[in-house]
Amino acid sequence: IFIGILLGNAALAYQPHLTYPYPLISDEYAHISLGERLSEDGVLPFTNPYFSAPTKHTNFESGFHVLLATLFTIIPGEPVLLYKYFVILFALINSVLVFYVTRALTESNTAALSAMFFFGSIKSTSGLLAQQYFIPLTVGVTLLLLLFIFLHQLVTKKEKKYIALLIVTLLVTVLTYPPS
Repeated sequence: IFIGILLGNAALAYQPHLTYPYPLISDEYAHISLGERLSEDGVLPFTNPYFSAPTKHTNFESGFHVLLATLFTIIPGEPVLLYKYFVILFALINSVLVFYVTRALTESNTAALSAMFFFGSIKSTSGLLAQQYFIPLTVGVTLLLLLFIFLHQLVTKKEKKYIALLIVTLLVTVLTYPPS
């Protein structure tokens, strides 16, 4: 059941890309451009890539752009065409994390599987950016779930390593998607 829901969530996340091979929203193109600039220049971009004259751009999501630059560097191919596959990867990661968090808090496989199923079935719309888009929010959800996991482990096991993991994850979250 777990594998079936996991594969279903990945399919639902990827479904809008079956007939359209490109990113779906303008935000995705902006992040691709910033990630490409970072991978090519080796410097975090703080200018808007779509203006011919350098226009200052506050980059609150630089951690996301570092992730993209890393992925663009290690995976061969055109970033605009590769981008749709990141949706699948993070749909899988987030589904597993939702299962883990729910299982840890409820001690119920049924609740965890249900949460995983319902999480994956949330459809992206213009007002609700869910798993069908790969944007900083997507990685922010991943990091938020990791924060919940490390906090739960810290409270239940009381081991100092979870304080370090919690702090590191919180710092990465602040750099990647501050609202998380």
